[in-house]
Amino acid sequence: MSMTPEERERVDRMDRQMVFLAEHQAQLSVNLDRLRHDVDRLKEVTDGLVQVTVQHSERFDDVHRSLERLEKITEEQGRQLTRTDHRLNMLIGVVERYFSGGERI
Repeated sequence: MSMTPEERERVDRMDRQMVFLAEHQAQLSVNLDRLRHDVDRLKEVTDGLVQVTVQHSERFDDVHRSLERLEKITEEQGRQLTRTDHRLNMLIGVVERYFSGGERI
């Protein structure tokens, strides 16, 4: 049985469409594989960033605690310096009175 020219043209057109669809499907498959690879790589990078962020957070917490300790130490040193200044002023007063013969200067 032989085909008419119209039938032959229709079959040829369907063959071209099937070839186009097969090529397009192959390209989509390649693109999907690339996307999967990119997503896997992005997941690795993201996991690394999360890990670094956690480490930095822990270090920041350590620094914060150290700064709080330093603040307490500085406050205590300030109190001690005030007491020392007061005691030095008292001593200076005693020494001045001693050298002035008991008179207040």
